[in-house]
Amino acid sequence: MTAPTQSPDVLVVGAGPTGLTAALAAAQLGLRVRIIDQRLERARYSKALVTHARTMEIFESLGIADDVLAAASQLEALNLRGSFGVHGRIVLDKLDWGDTAYPHWLIIPQYEVENLLEKALTRQQVAVEWGTELTGLQRSASSVTAAVSTQDQPQTITASWIVGADGGHSTVRANIESKFKRAESQAPFILADAYTTAHLPDREAQVSLAPEGFLLLIPLPTHGLWRIVAHLPYQSEDWAEPITPELLDGLIASRARIHFGAHEIAWTSRFSPSYGIASPLRSGRAFLAGDAAHVHSPVGGQGMNFGVHDAHNLIWKLALANKLQPKQAARLLDSYEAERRPVIERMVARVQRITTLVTDSRRAGRRVLGTAAPTLLPHTGARQILGQTMAGLNIAYQHGPLVLGRDKLSGKRAASNISKHQSPGTWYWHTDNHGIQLIRPDGVVAVSGATRREVDTRIRRNSLLKAILDVVEPTR
Repeated sequence: MTAPTQSPDVLVVGAGPTGLTAALAAAQLGLRVRIIDQRLERARYSKALVTHARTMEIFESLGIADDVLAAASQLEALNLRGSFGVHGRIVLDKLDWGDTAYPHWLIIPQYEVENLLEKALTRQQVAVEWGTELTGLQRSASSVTAAVSTQDQPQTITASWIVGADGGHSTVRANIESKFKRAESQAPFILADAYTTAHLPDREAQVSLAPEGFLLLIPLPTHGLWRIVAHLPYQSEDWAEPITPELLDGLIASRARIHFGAHEIAWTSRFSPSYGIASPLRSGRAFLAGDAAHVHSPVGGQGMNFGVHDAHNLIWKLALANKLQPKQAARLLDSYEAERRPVIERMVARVQRITTLVTDSRRAGRRVLGTAAPTLLPHTGARQILGQTMAGLNIAYQHGPLVLGRDKLSGKRAASNISKHQSPGTWYWHTDNHGIQLIRPDGVVAVSGATRREVDTRIRRNSLLKAILDVVEPTR
């Protein structure tokens, strides 16, 4: 346990899904960790709803996958409605899911995920320090010193590393002077969680691509409670009309031809998507992850999931860095940005394209989309995007010093049935019909070859991997 007065190995700023994942992974690897959040308590509302397959594989490695499954509901289908009464249907379990043990979209509010992560963190004897605000940061070659304030009582925390998981307006990002230029979409949306009197399938989402605007209805795990997401193409961003049952019913009836019967509205919000990626993601001993590193539209449910992926890529590297000589440790830590940035850039660009498509400012453009998409989407390459791409299963790290070769395995995630046997922080040798692979602690294939001799030859030519294998012993 790291007491609030102790100097940790890792100071995590922000107790959302990204920060909690980082703290839990660090604690499981034996690092001393503290996690602070300026909020007084956890929020009871949630913009994020979808937990994807790759995230579930990460949660499995953290020991909470079963708990998440028990609290979530599985989305089974997307029902598409477009212009002129055109319909389409995508059955999610028939998508190409590959080898994952979690071939589905799970619907679970973000605060429930946070609650399960925090419970697991508590079992590691680490408590979130709520009401603790980062007010300043000083860095040296060997440590970081954070100035924090708890109930107006200032203190300092000196740590080996700091992870900024403190959201889109990150204080850590500002303190390390990482550049962050937002591109505003000027596409106003409303969100609402409301109960319905309509008899809608509990595990099927309703998607409307109507000329009146994009509409998404997602069933929440609580029976009868639905998330409503609506683009308002005719409103300005400062539109402030109350979000009432009458407003929701009118939008849903005009776009989806559903008599929703909205009542007991639990939560509402307005937003206009913006897009941005921090540069750099690492400055010395400070790292950015989650919304502190990248912001984008919530279309596709990528935000929370990618934040978890950031933490999963980073923390084992921090645990390993202290075992290496400074030059190789620096190369190891540089690999966080080298690997994550290309993946993040592709995701943000893809989400931006899709969001731009469904929020076309021209009514004629929305009409064309609503005519074509419901018919084409169930039968085209979009099925791949909805499956492995959105699920994060085909992410590949082919940049940086920790992946050797450009073959069909190196840099990709190992199959679920392989990586599930890895203990936290371990490297792993795996042999199958493809040959032999060296698998990293995050379940990514570092190098593969037909024979052990071929793989060893490649490793000898890479000073970083060679140095790592001098201090760790891969299991089999």
